[in-house]
Amino acid sequence: MGVIQHIDSVLTYGGLVGLASASVYAGSLGSYKAPKPLKLKLEKQTDEEDSDEEEELSERLGSSEAAIFPIIGSAVLGGLYLAFKYLGEDWINKILGYYFCVMGTACVWSCLLSITKQMVGSAKYKSAPQYRIKFGSNSRFPPLYSSHH
Repeated sequence: MGVIQHIDSVLTYGGLVGLASASVYAGSLGSYKAPKPLKLKLEKQTDEEDSDEEEELSERLGSSEAAIFPIIGSAVLGGLYLAFKYLGEDWINKILGYYFCVMGTACVWSCLLSITKQMVGSAKYKSAPQYRIKFGSNSRFPPLYSSHH
């Protein structure tokens, strides 16, 4: 019976690692934009493409920025270690619960906005008044105000 439980654990965790790896691989392929050859760029340059290329160039990472990622990752893992060591599991579970609640709400809100935009239509959606909540010491009362004056 013990061997069967061990095989079940190996298969379960193996499947979990496989699915996580496949998700990361698929996401990286989906977000990758292959650079265009230099000849095509020189032949097809227009004002509109110039602005698109500038936006693409600003999104790329330099070697100094890429070198910071392992440092940030190490700091995050060290912080998690210290948090579990000194705060305890109960506090971490509460913090993560609040975090996932806020992030889940934001994701659902974003999805609902996308669905609303599709149902209403892009032109009508953009013409509707937009409201923003302003936080801070210099915010005016009431906190909701329209961006259309």
